[in-house]
Amino acid sequence: MLEGKDRRQFQRFDLETPIRGRLGKAEVYVRDIGILGSLISHDVVLEVTDRARLVFSWEDHSIELESEVVYTSGEPFFDPEATARTKKKRNSGLRFHEAIGRSDEQLRRLIAHCANKALGQDEARALMFAESRAVKSAAEDRKRAEAEVESPGFRTYRLERSSWRKTASDHATQPPDGFTLPADEDVDHVQLLCRAFESAGDEGRKSIRALAELSVSQAKQLPRRAQ
Repeated sequence: MLEGKDRRQFQRFDLETPIRGRLGKAEVYVRDIGILGSLISHDVVLEVTDRARLVFSWEDHSIELESEVVYTSGEPFFDPEATARTKKKRNSGLRFHEAIGRSDEQLRRLIAHCANKALGQDEARALMFAESRAVKSAAEDRKRAEAEVESPGFRTYRLERSSWRKTASDHATQPPDGFTLPADEDVDHVQLLCRAFESAGDEGRKSIRALAELSVSQAKQLPRRAQ
């Protein structure tokens, strides 16, 4: 079970267009997405603690996540943008427990896409390789598992006036005046994030923290892959 600080650690992004999918046998629409959970809308009644597999597609890749309902609305709400067939919807929050196959990689790609869209064009170009850095190959995952390397700890980078202060930490909380990364993060990636953070506005900095969270989630192996 994830501790409270871990559940709050990763932010979620609203999807401009909800993605149609299924939770078990129920048709659902994914409305926001994060490493550890999602908000969905649906017609059927769901109960807290219900568990089922959430399945949806993004860029022709299937994403499958074993999920648990952690809260749900008791009454349907009216969605004026929905079709006549799906005007009444209920909202439920999901917590992801396991990723099926390489769904964890595709989930990170989707979140990186959302984060990069929120950045300015120049910042997005500077951070293009952040997605590939955050989404490591299956071969690297196997190498880590074979070496039985535990989480290396983290480094928090805070912007104080015009200079950066780096501190070691056992926790990966993202500060409002900077970001947190695994201790072994590539130096060039750290420098790119620092430069982008310095020139970004509030929304851009939120997205940069989200990109940092992708590296953190990889180090913590979240969501875990089903065995």
